[in-house]
Amino acid sequence: MDHYTRIQLAIEYLEQHLQDDFNIRETSAAASFSAFHFQPTLE
Repeated sequence: MDHYTRIQLAIEYLEQHLQDDFNIRETSAAASFSAFHFQPTLE
């Protein structure tokens, strides 16, 4: 799975959980990233 596809999965996860508190671990897991590797994409 390429990087752009994984980012799209994270976006879809966030859209489905807009009412929830943000959780980087759950969001990164939805995109098959570790929280450590996902965090720089948010900066």
